[in-house]
Amino acid sequence: MKHLEQIEDWIENIEGSDLKPRIKNQTVNNLIDIWKFITYYDETISLKSENVITFENKNGIQEDISLTVKDLVLKPSNVIRNVLLETELELGKYGSNYNGKYNIQFQRFEQNFCSQKIVSLKEEILSIVKGEMISFEHIEYIHKNTSDKIEILNTNLKVVECKKNSIQKALDKASISDTSKKQWLLLVLDHLKNNCNTFLIQDQIKDTAFTSKFDKVFLFDFYKGQFIELKLEN
Repeated sequence: MKHLEQIEDWIENIEGSDLKPRIKNQTVNNLIDIWKFITYYDETISLKSENVITFENKNGIQEDISLTVKDLVLKPSNVIRNVLLETELELGKYGSNYNGKYNIQFQRFEQNFCSQKIVSLKEEILSIVKGEMISFEHIEYIHKNTSDKIEILNTNLKVVECKKNSIQKALDKASISDTSKKQWLLLVLDHLKNNCNTFLIQDQIKDTAFTSKFDKVFLFDFYKGQFIELKLEN
């Protein structure tokens, strides 16, 4: 795979250096983030150093870019719990017809959530419980136990919401380098650091013009390989 041998050599040098362990780990993680990002963004990009890439601009000229990596750690959210509570209330309108304890096993999601996907998730749960749906898009299975009330439980899905104000706060804290090169910023969504297996990307993020001193900013989900180039104010 392109750049892999080069990165392995750099990682070996970093791990054998006199850097403090915390800085070593962060430097290695940043390097892996950059490699994964350019694999999805543009494989023609060349890695010049641990934080400099060479990119062919729209005029066909090779240009050095300073690439800064920053983890976007978000606050826990109750996205799925709120969906399940709303679904319980909706089913409650039918009296005791749908009483039961429903344990939901969700599918593994290849893409992150948007608001429309949250709506379709709720509709799918309602349809399955009512016996109206045969094919499942979001749910692996629902196991029902007897209960004198409606309870819907999430067994495996952890969703954290990424909001535009969280991104702007991260941009406000991100420092640009003292260099004449153009500077890009990579905001990395890490499932492990955010303790989730998927994100809800707020719809406004794609349309909002953010304030930043960087020339380009990308929101990048490391594990799913998805990226969004954010709009920036002129």
